Amino acid sequence: MAGKQQNVGMTLREALNGRVKCLLFDFAGVLAQHQPMQARRNLTETAGVNPEIFWRAYWNERTPYDAGAISARNYWGRVSSRVGVTWSTDQIRMLGRLDIASWLSPDAEMLELLPQLSEKSLHLAILSNAPHELATAVEKLDWVAPFNPLIFSCRLGVTKPDRRCYESAIRLLDIAANEVLFIDDRQENVSGAAAIGMQSALFCGALQLRDQILDAPSG
Repeated sequence: MAGKQQNVGMTLREALNGRVKCLLFDFAGVLAQHQPMQARRNLTETAGVNPEIFWRAYWNERTPYDAGAISARNYWGRVSSRVGVTWSTDQIRMLGRLDIASWLSPDAEMLELLPQLSEKSLHLAILSNAPHELATAVEKLDWVAPFNPLIFSCRLGVTKPDRRCYESAIRLLDIAANEVLFIDDRQENVSGAAAIGMQSALFCGALQLRDQILDAPSG
């Protein structure tokens, strides 16, 4: 049975009224910023490639890297081939470091909400498309402490929106799919979660979440 797709406000209200036991968050684009402009500029300047060409290659090769199927070296080698530029070993290492750093900046407004979410007696967890290097870096962030488990595509061997990714997450959470509210900033990922029976919501900003939390009674 497919789950419900609603806006964040409506579904969060259900969660805070006890119908949902777990809030499962995407990482980048929800809890963290989605590659701030300066971070993106640092990558393209290091690559020495036209930004449009670079980002097309970056994303075209990303899925197997996020799924843990190829190494960082192989990933950047594939990107290099697509853009038609040969990078030195030092450049590849720098691109790797800059790439990981580009995903780690928290959303300040979401950080302010974490204590309020914790007060609502809800299980908080993360499901993110991420390669091994990024997964390790996220686990070291102090501010993700309220979330458990941290579930990454590289360790599942499959990425969102593949249904196997959500099914694996449900097994790790050890909870019924319809007791989970999945929040993501990409519609295809929200739809993928709904297809296996999760409650799901498209993230539209921290302010909407905050308003719903403040209006709801404590658990």
